[in-house]
Formats: sequence, C-alpha cells, structure tokens
Amino acid sequence: MKLKKSAGELRSLETIITIGMLIALSLALRSLAIPIGDSVRITFIFLPIMVVAALYGVVGAAAAAFMTDFFGYVLFDIKKFPYSPLLGLTQILAGIIYGTFLYGKLTGGLKRSGIRLVISRVAVVLVCDVVLNSLIIYKSFVSSIGESGWGAFFVWASPRLGKSAVMLPIDSLLILMTIPAVLAAYERLRMPKENRRR
Repeated sequence: MKLKKSAGELRSLETIITIGMLIALSLALRSLAIPIGDSVRITFIFLPIMVVAALYGVVGAAAAAFMTDFFGYVLFDIKKFPYSPLLGLTQILAGIIYGTFLYGKLTGGLKRSGIRLVISRVAVVLVCDVVLNSLIIYKSFVSSIGESGWGAFFVWASPRLGKSAVMLPIDSLLILMTIPAVLAAYERLRMPKENRRR
C-alpha cells in the first residue's frame, strides 16, 4: 500500500519539482565532498535524499538517490574511473531503506521521529556503505577477492570502517538539526495562507 502511494506521489508536478530541487542540493553537497584517500570521502548528500524519503516514500527516494549518484559521477568523477551500475543499485537500495523507515512514519513527537531518522541512517551506512559499497569497489576496482583475499580486503576497508564510525555521530547530529526543521517548513508552506501562524 505504501509503495503504491509513494509511486502515486510522482504524478504531481509539485513533487517532481521538489525532488528535482533536492537532487540539485545533493549534487551541490557532492561538490563539497572531502576526499580521504582514493575510495573514501566525507559528504552529506544523504540529507536531501532523506527529506525526499520522508515526503514521498521509497519510489521518490530510490529515484533521487540513483539520479544523484549518476549525475554526481558525470559531473565529478567521469574522468577518474568507469561508472559502476552496482554502486548505482546500492544507492537505490539506500533510498528504499530511507523510504521504508521514514515515509508516513515521522509521527509521535520529535524524540520518536529523531530515533527513526537516526536508525534509518545507521541501517544505510551499515548495509550500503560499509558492506555493499566496500565489496563492490574492492572487487571492481582494487582486486578480485579470492580464497586468501579477505585479509587484504579487511585491511583495505579499515579506513572506510573508521570513517563510518567517526561520521555516524556527526551525521546523526546533522540529521536531528536539519531534517525535522525542513519537514516542518515544508508542511508550513503547504498550509493555506489563512492557517499559517503570523
């Protein structure tokens, strides 16, 4: 039912425009990414994707996450390495996870909503960033994992694990500081003018 409702959101021109603006914001944040080594970077592109997920569900979030990944590659990485469709699929999965946790579920006060927001981020970091992205990047661009290759993989992946451990508290703080305020502002803008507080 939620999937059908999420897909139905995309029939609205207002929804398409809003998602497009949030994708543009994600790409702007992508341009400010801080590289750490060859395959690790600090970025906050997930914030607009989480807003899309909360407003429009899994379909909008998956589409926004994929388009951010693809256009981010075209704009910033096309000369560095070939595009990986598998990495694009992990971004789609991230959008699905965000949408599953957030769409229509940020109710019951700031505390409960904040917990759900943070849990969704933790799930994406663990499943998509730490596990899937690390395996895909290593196998596609660094080395094929053979029977004796797992030790080398874990040595290579340790900076990614360390970055995720350090950034999760920072990500969580940014999520709690920005997303509830953005969603509240969005709802306020959608209210009829006579119902808005002056």
